[in-house]
Amino acid sequence: MNDPSDDRQQIEIAVTRYFDGLYNSNGDDIRATFHPDAKVTGFMSSTGEMSAMDFERFVAFVESQTSPASAGEPYELDIVSIDIAGQVATAKLLDRYLDIRFTDYLSLVKDDQGWRVYNKLWHAEPI
Repeated sequence: MNDPSDDRQQIEIAVTRYFDGLYNSNGDDIRATFHPDAKVTGFMSSTGEMSAMDFERFVAFVESQTSPASAGEPYELDIVSIDIAGQVATAKLLDRYLDIRFTDYLSLVKDDQGWRVYNKLWHAEPI
C-alpha cells in the first residue's frame, strides 16, 4: 500500500515542476508533468471568454512565451490544497504567470510514469 504522505510529496514535486515549466517557458517540464491526453481549459475574468487547448497546443503556447523568469516576473506559486484518493488526486494552486493571477484546479492520475496532470481548469484575473 502507498504511503499517502509519499504521494503528497510526489504530487508537490510534479506541480512545482509544472509551474517551473511555465515560469521558464520550458516545454520539457510540461511534457514531463502532463499526461499526453490532458486538456487545459479556463476563463479570463476580464473578457469572460473560454480558452480550451489540448496537450500539444498547450506545450506550444508555453514554449512560445517570453519566459516570466527572463522578464523578471516574481516566482509566485501557492499549493493551496491536495486531495488524494487512490490513483487520482486534485490540487488547487494560486499562481502568477505572465502578470496574470491564476487559480488552477489540476486533476492528476498516477500511472507507470508517476503523478501527471490529466486536466487543468483555470480562472485568470488581471493583476
